[in-house]
Amino acid sequence: MPHDQVVYVEDTKRYKRHAAYPQKVFEIHGRLQHDDRRIVPACCVKAISIR
Repeated sequence: MPHDQVVYVEDTKRYKRHAAYPQKVFEIHGRLQHDDRRIVPACCVKAISIR
């Protein structure tokens, strides 16, 4: 397998973690406008980061 096609476990975890943040914001605040930004609560950040 070529080196550029190798997927590392840490990269996969990071992608899943960063995909979870917008999902959590959507669950809490609903759909937001493109330029509207919300802060993810610390309890959610902690729960996402340990999974």
